[in-house]
Amino acid sequence: DKTPSFSIDDGRGLFHCFGCGASGNVINFLMKFQEISFPEAVKKIAEIGQIELEKAGIDLQLLNEENVKKGEILHALDLSAKFYVKVLANETDAGSARQYLSGKKILPATAKKYKLGYSPTQNSLLKHLSENSISEETMEMSGMIYKKRFNKGSDRDRFMGRLMIPISDINNNAVAFGARVLTNRNSPENKAKFKQPKYLNSPESLVFKKSAILYGIDVAAEGIKRENMAVIVEGYFDVISLHQAGIDFSVGCLGLSLSNSHIKQASKHGKKIVLCFDGDAPGQHAMEKLCQDGMLEEFSSSEIEIKIADISVFGEGVKDPSDFVNEMGKDAAEVFRNEVIGKAKPWMTWYTERILNSYEYKTDHSQFEACVGKIVRFLKLLKSPAAKSFQAYKFAAALGGDSLSLRTRLESDLLKAADCKMNENSSGHFESEPAQMIKKESSLGRVNENGMRTLKSYSNLPPRPKLYNSEENTKEASGFKQFPLKFKRGKQQQALWKPIDFSNHQISGNVKTQNDAEVVILNRIVSNRENRKDFIDLVEQSEMRGKFSDHLRQSLFDSVRKISEEKSGSDV
Repeated sequence: DKTPSFSIDDGRGLFHCFGCGASGNVINFLMKFQEISFPEAVKKIAEIGQIELEKAGIDLQLLNEENVKKGEILHALDLSAKFYVKVLANETDAGSARQYLSGKKILPATAKKYKLGYSPTQNSLLKHLSENSISEETMEMSGMIYKKRFNKGSDRDRFMGRLMIPISDINNNAVAFGARVLTNRNSPENKAKFKQPKYLNSPESLVFKKSAILYGIDVAAEGIKRENMAVIVEGYFDVISLHQAGIDFSVGCLGLSLSNSHIKQASKHGKKIVLCFDGDAPGQHAMEKLCQDGMLEEFSSSEIEIKIADISVFGEGVKDPSDFVNEMGKDAAEVFRNEVIGKAKPWMTWYTERILNSYEYKTDHSQFEACVGKIVRFLKLLKSPAAKSFQAYKFAAALGGDSLSLRTRLESDLLKAADCKMNENSSGHFESEPAQMIKKESSLGRVNENGMRTLKSYSNLPPRPKLYNSEENTKEASGFKQFPLKFKRGKQQQALWKPIDFSNHQISGNVKTQNDAEVVILNRIVSNRENRKDFIDLVEQSEMRGKFSDHLRQSLFDSVRKISEEKSGSDV
């Protein structure tokens, strides 16, 4: 024998005999090879692995009963799949299904490979399964029929008049069905009477859990292993069209509900995952939700690399991968590899750009606040300190513009805010506790028509504490060297910031009080570019802690506004 006759796939935990066609897992192998029952095979494997079944909570009798039921259900589903395939190929009633496949450019060979079929409008499947000795209980447990209730009506097929798409497990066993309606639901005559969804799936059963199975994994596993990559899309025909075009490492998550089990299942065969959902709003929102809910973050510390591809860049005519294949024709595989997979972005990068592109934070104060809230919420999800710091740096670079000092300050503020508790504001949005702090401490204000940032109005600042020493406040400015502003806090007298040395400034003019001295000094600082940093620091302190009088605050605001309007390129 010069050709291999027996294969073992360690990654999938499966075997296949090319001679007799037998396949399955280690339990199936022992059952066939040693001709023993399921409980006996489990017991033998437990002995080899030194596993105590009782301590592991495994009841062999219960396992045997459940395994028998699963076998009966799989048999019923296999009979159903073959019945639907036969109807699609031979029956006149299936003409609409064949026409639909032709419109989707699905070749007959492809339809055969994926066991596509058609469910007749009569209760034909119920009759067919009964003729093959399938009990009504098994039919109902498999999800293939509706059972009559309270002795009203009669049993009937679950799927009628639909294109049938079998959903198979890794062992190529049909475990459920996806059924697509074929009538034009948008036509005036059908709009009122159609209440069922476009796609109708089998209910979950002993053999089918929607969150734990990927459509097409049975035929895509080898391709995923070869490429070390799995492309996860939404729908059945996205998978089928991509496979037909040559992208045979794609699988579907049966809609928009991607779970961590889906990613784990795909990663058993390849460590690179590319998410390529539809380009419409629901598809994009679903990917955004995966990012902000922290599901993708769970895999950041593993070897799994997750990227997001954008199919919408190819125009309005390309809403999903199936449309892409039809639009690109024979070049679909090459273009998909280069332009879709090749330009896919790491999920953190994609989500960062998604946040920044969703808000007009440069010109709208409320938009800036909302953007900051979403950024902080995202940063809180990141467990890796390195990833959190890097993302904060990227956000600060976008929000801070060309000002290095502003970017540095924003980066620090965002990281501090990410460590604070999240609250829900009056608008129903979640934002961090220091949302106001970020706006104040970073000196960020509105952007005027010249593209320059100006300080915000002081009208919304909290009330200021009163000076505890009125004599100090009315002190003559002659000989005044420092800011001695102190405020009363209980019985203590405390300076609220480190005094700033202004001894190098000469005071002249009509200066009678400390406030007047402060106004003169600060106006001189704001007019001198070399001292601008001192001024900015002082304003930040005043905005953050609120230590200036109303007169001084208004003077500061007027000075900054004047400088911002007159001096283009000012650091302020």
